[in-house]
Amino acid sequence: MNEDLHVHLHGCLYAQDLWEIGKDVYKSRKSWLDWYAKEYLNAWGRKPNYLNYWESSEGLALLEKDYYFLEQNPFHRFQACFNLIVALCPIHVRQFDLQKKIIVHMAQSGLRYFEARTLIPARFTKQESSQYLIGLCQCVQALNRELSMKTCLVFALDRGDEKLALFQYTLIREMMKQHKFIEDLIHGIDFHGQEEGYPPKEKRTFIARIHRDNLQSKPLKILYHVGESFTDTGMISAMLWIWELIQLKVDRIGHGIALGLDPENLRDHVVFESKTEYIDTLNWLMVNQTLFKSHGFDVSTKELEKQLNSLRSSSVELVEIVYDSSYIERCATLQRALAAIIKKLPMIFESCPSSNQRIGQVKQQSFHPLKFFHDHELKYVICSDDPGIFKTSLKKENLLALDILQSKN
Repeated sequence: MNEDLHVHLHGCLYAQDLWEIGKDVYKSRKSWLDWYAKEYLNAWGRKPNYLNYWESSEGLALLEKDYYFLEQNPFHRFQACFNLIVALCPIHVRQFDLQKKIIVHMAQSGLRYFEARTLIPARFTKQESSQYLIGLCQCVQALNRELSMKTCLVFALDRGDEKLALFQYTLIREMMKQHKFIEDLIHGIDFHGQEEGYPPKEKRTFIARIHRDNLQSKPLKILYHVGESFTDTGMISAMLWIWELIQLKVDRIGHGIALGLDPENLRDHVVFESKTEYIDTLNWLMVNQTLFKSHGFDVSTKELEKQLNSLRSSSVELVEIVYDSSYIERCATLQRALAAIIKKLPMIFESCPSSNQRIGQVKQQSFHPLKFFHDHELKYVICSDDPGIFKTSLKKENLLALDILQSKN
């Protein structure tokens, strides 16, 4: 396949790209690089000496060591590496040379369709946002005429800032209405950013609005990063979040690791989940008890009611979840039940093999969520996510996917 449907535009920058960009601007970007170094220290426990990236004879190697995300580590560490892009590559209202370079490189890699995810900077005014949208779409339109690869855009909205997300979404719709070429190039809306603390139920009204707008004007695909990072909830609650989005009829789910990761991968892991989230999950299991039982997941009404009553009368704020044999078996059984339901639906999962393996901290290939998606006949596409920072390509991701699908327990 030569189509990449889940790839972040600036995440396509490799270490060499950032080194070349930085050598001309690092002195003027000092305050941002100081921020990058501070965040990196918080995440990794060591502070990168970014000056050496350009002032040492081994600078590129040092940058590569700090930037490439090649091992298994949690999402906040990935973000700390990605912050080097933020520090060095600010988005400008009228400058698109970097975006052009990235798109040309992706075409040279052999892609035929590139669905690039990007964003409108929060600092932009309405006028600046409009100018940026027009300029970026003009750049993409020109490249689509020149290259053998077609590029379309997906705009990412920050799920943690409802006001900003609504402002940007409304503006995108307005600009699509005013300019046919913009309407032709924008294919979707994606909800991204830190997952913890932002359950999908908070986006019901927003997603309902997109569905209504899709009936009146050009339909935009609704995409949603979910089930990728669930450090503050148990796997069952993370599956609830995926279920909620299925009920909201989003078009594609980014990652969905919680549904496919073999829970054995988390044996002996301990999570402290908020009581509110845990109660929501118990209520979800109660409401759907008959449906889930028909697909092999059976849980006692009496046991659910007992837990709910105990929690409601308790003053505790956090519930301890231990991935022992009992919890692992419940997770695996619920995964199979949900898969049996979901495979009959049009839902598509965007599986990013390297990204999922590293951020999901998958201990062995047979535990990889992609294997579960395939074995349970769910619809999925292979994507590269951030090929630059993961030091990969769609071709490499397809080869890794083949290895995963052939792995044995």
